[in-house]
Amino acid sequence: MKINIIGAGISGLALGYFCKKKGHDVRIFEASNKAGGIIATEFMPEGMVQHGPHLTRLNNTLEALLQELGIETVYSLTKKRYIANVHNGFNLRFPLTLSDILKSVLLQFRERKNSYTSLADFVNHHYGEVFTQNLLQPIINGVYAVSSEKLNEEIAFKNIYFKEKRAIYFTLKVILQKLNSKSKEIITPKDGFQDLTEELAYSLNKNISYNIKIDDISNLDGFNYITVPAFNVKNINGILLDTHRILEDIVYSNLDVTTVFSSTPFTKEGIGILTNAKNGILGVLFNSSTFGFRTISKLHSYSIFSKNLTEEEVQNFCKNTLKVEVIKSYFKSYNKAVPIYNNTIKDFINYNNNLKTNYKFFSNYTGEISIGGIIKKAKEIAEKL
Repeated sequence: MKINIIGAGISGLALGYFCKKKGHDVRIFEASNKAGGIIATEFMPEGMVQHGPHLTRLNNTLEALLQELGIETVYSLTKKRYIANVHNGFNLRFPLTLSDILKSVLLQFRERKNSYTSLADFVNHHYGEVFTQNLLQPIINGVYAVSSEKLNEEIAFKNIYFKEKRAIYFTLKVILQKLNSKSKEIITPKDGFQDLTEELAYSLNKNISYNIKIDDISNLDGFNYITVPAFNVKNINGILLDTHRILEDIVYSNLDVTTVFSSTPFTKEGIGILTNAKNGILGVLFNSSTFGFRTISKLHSYSIFSKNLTEEEVQNFCKNTLKVEVIKSYFKSYNKAVPIYNNTIKDFINYNNNLKTNYKFFSNYTGEISIGGIIKKAKEIAEKL
């Protein structure tokens, strides 16, 4: 079977890799002169700076792929995370009191509504506003970098979606499933995720055509998978007008990431901090203490995720709040970084699944947002062809 893949980002590369393994005739078209999309790794005098994903949760498909490609993986030294309530001076203590927890438990026995306006509405109803703002919002910042009021509850939290009338029953079931899971490790490639994209691109070297912009898929022979971001699909002809209209309504969240190098270690060990801020500092990764390899000499590395802050403001946060002295920082702004999983994306996923055409879409706006999730889904698609 001839498979054409538009875009050589991580989605296109993963899909191409597994389709080729299944014996399909794969062609990948990339408009730029390199593969990998926003994923990149820079080695600065102070240490490693990653652009795009910094870490992911391991699953069996990703583990097997990393082994096949010979990519050395580093596991997180700890699974401990902190949640900070920025409204109380960046307090790192558990953000709920005993009274808050008891109220949340009681609220879980409420009947489901017929429908929910957002993820925040759903969690407010079953857990209360205190839970939403101080536990849910930090998680949402770490994954989607947007307010929980803007997310569809089913798509954004599909792994903890309450289909039963009693929320507490399904909560306990999900917790037990996760405790029994063998794939909980947080990992990153030793040389960054660019190592993964480079190895995938190398294995697909004869299948990738660079500097070729596809503006009409009707000219291609075979079945087509479109993996470029939604806002770039408008430049491709041969697609139903209804598809273009839906894709134009998909909204992306912006995100800034500052890699900071310091001689000062943070006093607490862990993967990092998530906050309940909807703008400002969204989270911090303790790169060097979590993975133990990202710096040279005795420096310590941190990745600061923020919105609507300047690099200077991030440096001031490090100095005044984290109490670490900044030696050097590298600021990167991502415009349209993360798709906002709202009702538009929910409708598009259903629409894409039901398409009876010679093309379908596969990317982070079609249901998968993590590296591990994209790799797993790519293999599933290839195996069904």
